[in-house]
Amino acid sequence: MSAEDIPPETKLVHVSLYSYGHVNGPITSQDGDASQNTLSYNIRHLPNPPRHLRSKTNGLSRRLQKEFLQHDIVEKYLERVLTELVEALIVEYDRQGSLDENPEVLLTVTVCCEEGRHRSVAFIEELAQRLKCFKNGDGQSRQWQLHANITHRDIQVRSNDDSEGPLSDMANLKAAKKGSRQKKRGGNGRNFISPDEEFDGF
Repeated sequence: MSAEDIPPETKLVHVSLYSYGHVNGPITSQDGDASQNTLSYNIRHLPNPPRHLRSKTNGLSRRLQKEFLQHDIVEKYLERVLTELVEALIVEYDRQGSLDENPEVLLTVTVCCEEGRHRSVAFIEELAQRLKCFKNGDGQSRQWQLHANITHRDIQVRSNDDSEGPLSDMANLKAAKKGSRQKKRGGNGRNFISPDEEFDGF
């Protein structure tokens, strides 16, 4: 749906979701869309999925996601982040007011684990799924069309160790950062989309 097709009372909402590794440095404007409204979270305190899964796959794996998301502490943190995300959208929605006929609401959410291949990826994927409940508004008086973009910046950066520890191959890191700056769909960063990611508004 283009801006011309949006009813006057409906705003366009763009949410950029980033996962990354703490050891690889923070998300910067070179990694993706710059936004004045950014929520940043460090989930290194959350439990790691089993080592044997981390050595074979990444956070896009349904099995790894299930192992990670089964923890109560992860569920509570997801609920907190989703609540804060929606609250931030509401604040920006109200701030926009009637400045424009169809003002756009922009929000960036960044989530880091140690390497950016397992926990943060699984967390962002689940967060995107839960955002679908708010694709048409906040469930009250606010109406919007929500579009979400997912970027897993460091998912292809590998270390010597199967656990999430310091990188030993700096060439890998430089290559990944170079790849993350490649443009796609008018923005920077590489998008890794889950098989069932696509739906109206996303």
